[in-house]
Amino acid sequence: MATETTASSLPPEMLELIFCKLDRQYLKRVALVSKSFLSSVRSVVGELRFLKYIPDARDLYTIFDRFPSVKEITLACQPREHVLLAISNSKLNLRTLRLLNCPDNLRYDATLTLPPSSRITSTLRCLRIHWRAQLSSFNSEHLIRFIQQFPWLTELELTYSKYRDDRLIQMIAPNLRNLRKLDLCGTEYLTDDALAAISSNCVYLEYLDVRHCYGMTPGGIGALMRSCEHLNSLDLPELVRDDGTETSIEQACANPKLVELMETISSCENLKHVSLGWGFLAKDVILRTYAKSRPPLSTLTIYRDAFRDEDDSTDDSNFSMAGVSELIHACRGRLVHLSVVLPRSEQRGTQDREMSLLVARLPHLEDVEIVGSASSMDETLESMKRNCPLLKCARVYWNADGGSGMTSLDRSGSFFGR
Repeated sequence: MATETTASSLPPEMLELIFCKLDRQYLKRVALVSKSFLSSVRSVVGELRFLKYIPDARDLYTIFDRFPSVKEITLACQPREHVLLAISNSKLNLRTLRLLNCPDNLRYDATLTLPPSSRITSTLRCLRIHWRAQLSSFNSEHLIRFIQQFPWLTELELTYSKYRDDRLIQMIAPNLRNLRKLDLCGTEYLTDDALAAISSNCVYLEYLDVRHCYGMTPGGIGALMRSCEHLNSLDLPELVRDDGTETSIEQACANPKLVELMETISSCENLKHVSLGWGFLAKDVILRTYAKSRPPLSTLTIYRDAFRDEDDSTDDSNFSMAGVSELIHACRGRLVHLSVVLPRSEQRGTQDREMSLLVARLPHLEDVEIVGSASSMDETLESMKRNCPLLKCARVYWNADGGSGMTSLDRSGSFFGR
């Protein structure tokens, strides 16, 4: 006679396999079912988040003992001295630490100092720090010493938007020789000196995001790309004018440093992702130059010129659908992710039709975001349904200047609008 198998009779290993597929919100309820379920849930919890309140030291030690499989911790509120000490004294093999929305978190040296034999200094691979303080409360020395304690980092995300100095990057770069991913998006005042420090020390870098870093130049970025041969993802910064003189688009794009940068990008065979659009990069002459190299991109992002007035809906003859089409067409056999803000133009009636023809040539698309200024994007949506069988996520906006019109694709493959 066959015996009946119930959930409670399953071995812990099988329960863990089942529970690890559940969303975080359901694990709390599952843990209340029985002691065996609670034990299995503790083994699959991989992340702890302290968003509004941090327990005292004794409670932290208890939490860390109960969830030994935690690999990620997020602190989005004021950490006191005991927090990192409790983490370092625990048995956790922590891989990721996030310090978010830090107004005063990193001011005091005691908060940032770890014991020399701390486990976290050798296990941590990903560190994310978002600094939002005023300059008067920023102590770069403490932050430098803190980051230098983690020589095995492979990912670093660092945002300290109001600090006007390259010294922090220059000091920590020699200790980050294993770095693969560096996100400095929003760190406004970094210059080519910071890029030089990165290129000299982080030679294995694969991912670099320097959007909204206003002090960098095409020459500095080009020099870094030539040093970091493994770079496969690049989000370019705003390439602002060096002086206050009026410069035509043709003159700006003919800048030798910018031409050299585009030649460097075009010759980079490892580059799979590029984000273009800020400064002078979202221009037909640049897009067409890059398209000629038939770049092996799998993801592409194109935005409008950042210097253009967002309320200005007049024709932009220097950034048109022709340039966008040429670059996307050159990548058509490989693109998996596409994000594009289409040009404003007087010929908005043809924008939907042109985009639908482009999408029809992108059969491998899995994720797409399109922001158009046409009155509708119906033909583009229909083209996606017919020609993109792998599509998992799509967001299409139309009538962007009027502020209305949006359609998304849910996980079931159905389009819905609002």
